[in-house]
Amino acid sequence: MRIFQITGLLLIIVVISSCAIPNYQHIFESSKVLDFRSGKWLVNNIEADLPWKSKKALTDNLLKELNDFRGDSVYFIDNILFKYIVPSRFQFDMSLEVLELLNSTTDFDYLISIKAIKNRNELSDIMLSSPMTYSKSESEVWIVVYEIKSGFKIYSHRIIASVALGGNDDDIIFAKSAHSLVFDALRKGLKKIKKNSIRN
Repeated sequence: MRIFQITGLLLIIVVISSCAIPNYQHIFESSKVLDFRSGKWLVNNIEADLPWKSKKALTDNLLKELNDFRGDSVYFIDNILFKYIVPSRFQFDMSLEVLELLNSTTDFDYLISIKAIKNRNELSDIMLSSPMTYSKSESEVWIVVYEIKSGFKIYSHRIIASVALGGNDDDIIFAKSAHSLVFDALRKGLKKIKKNSIRN
């Protein structure tokens, strides 16, 4: 039994030493606190240059976490029929005109918008060989929340996820693609919201 434990521990050490550790940078342009104790929350489509299946998985992860925060008061925009607003008007950077229209024609209180950007994609999740020169993958996710009644952006959080390898990193097998870093950045952002939010 002890041999199996030692073998398992050695295997874990080898795997860990073969992984490139991502770096996460959190930039807030607002208060870090969101109050989920009241209000109806509308979730916008995620703006991202991703395949449909990946964007759906990202959206599913987002809605699952937000439903834990606010339950049945969280609504996804694709499931709502708007009488006076066409879907194309819902952008990451919402115009005051659309927010005013939302305020006058719906009973939503807050709008959550997210944008994901792949800045560099020079690494893959599994590295079959080490890069010849310095290489990096970097993605960022922006999470913003608008108070619909006032039109103000009450929450702005930017998460930059990156991982880099040099030409001498011969032992690294597992890294991160920009695609994977998008999911990691959103997860880290939601974790921060969960930690700092006010909930019932």
